[in-house]
Amino acid sequence: FYTKAELTRFEQIPGATIVDNAPYRFEELLTNPRTIWTKNYRSLGLALNYLTPLGSFNLAYGIPWGRCPSGDICTIPRGKSQAHWLTQGEFHINVGAVF
Repeated sequence: FYTKAELTRFEQIPGATIVDNAPYRFEELLTNPRTIWTKNYRSLGLALNYLTPLGSFNLAYGIPWGRCPSGDICTIPRGKSQAHWLTQGEFHINVGAVF
């Protein structure tokens, strides 16, 4: 997430917009731990990692959980909201690098 100072600099660029960004300070988590659930996107998923001679092979599937950080209408849609809950996620395949 962008800090307030970064948002201010970014907004000075003509035509630039930032959506669905809810900045907060780390200290806010100490006084209000619920912040982590109300201002961040969440997802559930599984991953399979296998080490091959070419490098790591990673297959992952994630499903969005809570499409908007604040529970409001999101500017950027996350996942396929009209599909069955199990098919709303996405597969990710990665070969040769681990992140």
